Amino acid sequence: MRPHYGDVFRFDRLLRTFFYTSNADKLIQARLIFMRNGYQLNHYRSRHEPYDEDYSLGTEGLLSEALKQVSQEFERRSVFFVEDTSLRLEALSDNNDYPGTRVKEWFADTSFEELDRQIALRGGDRRAVVKSDIALRLPSLSQPIFFHGETSGAVATEPPHFEASPQYPWLTPQTFNGWFVPNGSGKRLGEMEFEESLAFDFRAKSIGSLIERLEELNAALNIGSRNYIVRRPAEPSIEAGDQLSLLPADRRNVLIVIGHKCAGKTTFSDFLTTQRPAVFALEGSSLLRVGPESCSI
Repeated sequence: MRPHYGDVFRFDRLLRTFFYTSNADKLIQARLIFMRNGYQLNHYRSRHEPYDEDYSLGTEGLLSEALKQVSQEFERRSVFFVEDTSLRLEALSDNNDYPGTRVKEWFADTSFEELDRQIALRGGDRRAVVKSDIALRLPSLSQPIFFHGETSGAVATEPPHFEASPQYPWLTPQTFNGWFVPNGSGKRLGEMEFEESLAFDFRAKSIGSLIERLEELNAALNIGSRNYIVRRPAEPSIEAGDQLSLLPADRRNVLIVIGHKCAGKTTFSDFLTTQRPAVFALEGSSLLRVGPESCSI
C-alpha cells in the first residue's frame, strides 16, 4: 500500500473520520496506516462495550447493527467506521467459517497445543484465512459502505518463541498473529517488522481499501462549484387549512379532470380559464365527437 501524500496535501477540505473501537492495538495500527497515507484518524470510544456482537447475523449484518447502535450515542452527522476480524481454520470449518467472528472468545479459551491436537484429529490441514471487514458510515447514505481484506496462510507447526514488539503491539505472540504464517512468507505475522507486515496484514488490507475510498470522497469534496448543481429546496409544506394550488405559476402543467356526468367538470374548466388567462381547456367529449383527424393541438 503506497502513500498518496501528493493527493492529500492538494486538498483544502478533508473528511473528519472516526474509528469506533475499544481495542487500543487496533487503534494504534489504524492510526499509523492513516498517517502514512497523509490522513489523521480520530478516535471515539464509549464508556461501555462499543456494541453488541450478534454473531448469528454474519459479518455484514453484525457491522450494520453496530453502526446503528453507535449512531444512537455518537454525533449523528459524523463519518466513522467499525472493524471486525474473523478467522477460518480449514480443518475445523465446513460451509461456515470456524471460529469465524467468534475468534476473540475462541482464542481466549484455546491453547496452541489444543489447536494443534484438533487439527491432527481432523486430518492435519493447517490452512487458515484471517479476514478483516470494515463498515463505513456516511451521514448522507442510508446504507454502510463495506471493505474487506484477508490473508491466507497456515497455522505454524510449533508454538511461538519470539518477543512482542513494544512499538507495534499487535505484532505479538499473544494473539493469533503469533500462530499464523502468511502465504509467501516464512515468518509468522506477529514476528515481522512493521514495514514487512503491511504486505501480509489482513487489517492493513481492509484499512488500505477504506483509505482509497476516502481519497475519492475527499477529491469530490474539493471540486469547484461549477462541477456540481444544487437542487432547489422543497417547496414549503402546506399548513392545515391552506388551499393547495393546482397550477403553480412557474410550471407547465397538463391537468386531467374526470368525474360523473354533471359533476362540474366544465364549470371547473371555465373557472380556471377566468382565473388564469394562460389556461387552455379542452373538453374530452367534444374532441371525441369531432374525431382525432380534425384535432391539432
